[in-house]
Amino acid sequence: MTRAFTADSRKGLYSELSDKPSLDFSRFGLVTIDRVPFEIVNPSAMNAGRNVIVLKGGVGFAKSLPQRVEVPVGTTASVIHVLGGVAGWGYPNGVAGKTNEPVVRAQIEYADGESQEVVFRNGQEFADYRKRIDVPRSRYVSDLVADGQIRLFTFEPSRTNEIAKIVLESYNGSSAPTFVAMTAQLSGK
Repeated sequence: MTRAFTADSRKGLYSELSDKPSLDFSRFGLVTIDRVPFEIVNPSAMNAGRNVIVLKGGVGFAKSLPQRVEVPVGTTASVIHVLGGVAGWGYPNGVAGKTNEPVVRAQIEYADGESQEVVFRNGQEFADYRKRIDVPRSRYVSDLVADGQIRLFTFEPSRTNEIAKIVLESYNGSSAPTFVAMTAQLSGK
């Protein structure tokens, strides 16, 4: 995901007025959650200092971020595991606290030119980052951030073909969705 990173977790991710990190990670590097490895990149190790994807949405600074990024994959996968599932102005905030508001469109682009679209929603996979808020299609991950929350969810490619890339695109709505890491579970594993 390193080429797709848009923000630095050591800073406020959603407001340029915040000196406090929005996601203050307790550790970086390889982290295993439910036997799934995730690489939480240390922003100090990156030339641009970016280590998370925050997509355009919400208000203020978050409106200046890219609306669309591409994550190269280059393998087959039976499941994609996502560490993130939080947003600035996420559920229960957003459009009058409603669930089901579309937040991100993930376009799985296969090496053979075919594609598949998956939509992630506020109050389903995504919730506000500030505190633990349980939603039905993701789960809370403890001990990764000092304050607030990080969530884990999965989605399944519909085909067994090689995935060239996953394009993440926000709806540029009331929430600024955030992704920390993704792991492709190889087919047959």
